[in-house]
Amino acid sequence: MENWINSCEPEGNLDSLERLYIIHGVPFDNPDDELKSFDTKNQLWYIDYLNSDSVETTFMKPNLLVILVGATPKLKKGERNEKLQEQQVKFSDEFNNSFNLHPDPSDPVLILNDKLVSPENARQAISELRPNDVRYIQYVNHTSFALYGRNAKNGAVTIWTKEYAR
Repeated sequence: MENWINSCEPEGNLDSLERLYIIHGVPFDNPDDELKSFDTKNQLWYIDYLNSDSVETTFMKPNLLVILVGATPKLKKGERNEKLQEQQVKFSDEFNNSFNLHPDPSDPVLILNDKLVSPENARQAISELRPNDVRYIQYVNHTSFALYGRNAKNGAVTIWTKEYAR
């Protein structure tokens, strides 16, 4: 988990920050025992973080990195359609796809069923998804450049289908 977080900020700005882990809504200073109990074979999990310096709230102290971890919920039918449309817009092209052969440098990274989709194929892959096939969708506005390449600066859309997440 720490490696992933640190790889999201290649400049190393997060190393010196104090950590607060929130797992299933419960705060932990040291989450090691709690994380060992995670069922990673039968449950999908999400991880995200908030830097207190970038969040305008009064309850967070300075130099604090809040790490959020939890199980992904199954989306209801209406939610699947809404969330899929929200993410498809991030990959929309103002030009006709048949004339635009290069990926848009402002597109986020697309991860479908734990596999990185190439920037050249991302727009087509997300446009072909049907809401009934989707189990969970997550968007994070920061992700690892080292893991996901040049479009990581635009965030990442992660989608798990029902077939994959049985």
